[in-house]
Amino acid sequence: MLRQRIPVQLGVPLVAVVISMIPGVSAAQVGAPPATWTSVSIGDVGRAGSATRDNGVWTLTGSGRDIWGTDDSFQYLYRNNGTEAGHLIVRIDDIQNTNAFAKAGLMMRASLDADAPAIILDVRPGGYVEWMARSGTEGEMSYLGGTQVTLPVWLQLSWDTRGGTVANVVGSVSQDHVNWTAVGPAVPFELPRTYNVGVAVTSHDMAQLTTVHADGLSLLPVSWWTDDVGYSRWAGNATMASSSDGFAITAQGGGGDIWGTADSFQFIHDGPITSAHYAVIYRIASLDNTSPFAKGGVMIRDGLATDAASVVLDAKPDGNVEFMARLCAGCATTYVGGASLTFPFYLSLIRDGAVFTAAIYKQDPTSAIAVGSVNVPMAHPFPGFAVTSHDPNRTTTAVFDNPAR
Repeated sequence: MLRQRIPVQLGVPLVAVVISMIPGVSAAQVGAPPATWTSVSIGDVGRAGSATRDNGVWTLTGSGRDIWGTDDSFQYLYRNNGTEAGHLIVRIDDIQNTNAFAKAGLMMRASLDADAPAIILDVRPGGYVEWMARSGTEGEMSYLGGTQVTLPVWLQLSWDTRGGTVANVVGSVSQDHVNWTAVGPAVPFELPRTYNVGVAVTSHDMAQLTTVHADGLSLLPVSWWTDDVGYSRWAGNATMASSSDGFAITAQGGGGDIWGTADSFQFIHDGPITSAHYAVIYRIASLDNTSPFAKGGVMIRDGLATDAASVVLDAKPDGNVEFMARLCAGCATTYVGGASLTFPFYLSLIRDGAVFTAAIYKQDPTSAIAVGSVNVPMAHPFPGFAVTSHDPNRTTTAVFDNPAR
């Protein structure tokens, strides 16, 4: 599968997966907390909105006068972000037609003040997408472009940074989460030390709440993606949080399993890595027990096809670890080896050409438990995280972190 990406310049190193040349991969003890989302009313909204999540699907309600003019009035599901480059993605499944100018979409905002500088990519009930921006405090919101789509629709904000002070923001839409089209021109946006990104909802009617359903809400470094491989009822999602202690990724995915001749799971990755020698080492902090066979782990995969050759080192909810491999495209997955530890613990997957070696440890890499080794030729290996609930009708949540050295 080929993905068309909006071209943006990466501003900081990506360390969501620790990828190092052999030898010399190390890590320390303290991890970063998983990311959280907060819902708040901005401006005079008439009726307070809400945000709830079930199986990865957000039910959002909001009233408010509009997102327009010199100040805004809406409900905002958001989180704070630093000055690193990134992208924010969501699928808007539906939006209640309280008014032809009701809106739901992705927003970057300098603050929570009603008149704050802001950029929004939103969709109205009739399927019209708007690309708008307010460049300064108390400035007028400007319309920059638009397009017609069919709901459900994927929306994306992508941004690079220039010296950590200015973002070049691109808004794009997709009907399939693969092919993306920019809605209007890239917009420069002056960044405060921290700013807000999230989903905005307004009913365009102070007396009514508009209900919106959205899923796949993900916030990641700009070149990272989260993909549903195989069938899952719900779109998966992933969010990275960073702090002085390191990084954490909270990943939510459904899918039937990683097994047999084809897989069904959520995959968070940075595309193929050309080097033949590297390691993927991350700590798995927790995994929801949706099934005894739910899995969260590190994977190297020869592309995004459901039957691709792959190796995966995963943990199940009881702490049992399994190292598995599909030796060729379309082959049946085989069990290579296993071990057991209590959460949290490190998963280490090392590639040396076609040879993949797996190990686990609690804190000290010198006391690692060898899990197995296998030979799997791959032309375009993608390293990343794999999460499956073992139930296509449910999602499970795994937290991976990269504690500071």
